[in-house]
Formats: sequence, C-alpha cells, structure tokens
Amino acid sequence: MDTPPTSGKERSRELHIRIDDLQTGQHKVDVRIPTNLAAVALRSGARLLPPNQDTQQLTGALDAGTPLDLHLEDTANGERIMITIQ
Repeated sequence: MDTPPTSGKERSRELHIRIDDLQTGQHKVDVRIPTNLAAVALRSGARLLPPNQDTQQLTGALDAGTPLDLHLEDTANGERIMITIQ
C-alpha cells in the first residue's frame, strides 16, 4: 500500500487527552497521540468500553477527520477530563 509523500509543512493531527485533579488543579495525565494511531486503538478497545454518546462522538471525529473538543467532569473520582482533536 503506497502512501503519498508528505511535505514538511503538513502537520499531523493529534488526539490530546488531559486529566486534571479537581481539588488541586494539577495535571494527572497529559498525552498527545497521532490520530491515526488513536483511531486504531479506539476501534480495538471500543469493545471494552460501554457505548455512550461521548465514545461515539470521539470515534466519529477520528473517522471523519473533524475537530473535537470534549470536557467532562468525573466528580466521583475528582477529575476533569479534556479530550481534543487538533
């Protein structure tokens, strides 16, 4: 399978996941993953996740190549979760 050459000016898209502690405001997780790798991982791991609108929205954005900006609060664990595709 041939892939077209990319110019040095092209920037690959990234899935950015950040998890902050609601109490302290400190980052617990701050990771960036290339979207092509994230799409494969999500499709493989999606079987393990409960189906919900956020998972479907993330999968759809990865497949369609559209921007995404999700902000969720998990008060039970005291975390703020931010997921963006840039």
